[in-house]
Amino acid sequence: MAEAVRHLIGRYVEAADRGRAEDLAALFLPDGVLEIKGHTFDAGRYEGRAEIAARIAANVGAATGPGIIRHHVSSLRIAPLGLSEARADCYFLAVTAVGPDHWGRYRDSVDLASGSALFARREVVHEGFAPGSWLENQTSV
Repeated sequence: MAEAVRHLIGRYVEAADRGRAEDLAALFLPDGVLEIKGHTFDAGRYEGRAEIAARIAANVGAATGPGIIRHHVSSLRIAPLGLSEARADCYFLAVTAVGPDHWGRYRDSVDLASGSALFARREVVHEGFAPGSWLENQTSV
């Protein structure tokens, strides 16, 4: 179970970094929720795969996009909640070609009932960003 959750989180950051909105949205239950919090242009609640895919596609299509971006995940903690659910918490750091860009936390509710791990809910909490970063430039748009 823990390995399935780790794999899910890895697939999420890979899809985000490669701009694959549909692949990222497919990692959620059909009625899954992505909630983005913090001082950021994309803060909000996105429910269902179509809304999630649209939000991620808009990020990728931003006129001032970051070019290459890589999300690094650390301090992953996984708590089983029975046989079909888990909670996961971790930190992330997003890096662009010019260095650290933004950072925060992921808080996840993971559904394991379907035989593969899918997000029932992912909360992205942006805690900060570097001066002049891509994220800072987006928040002022």
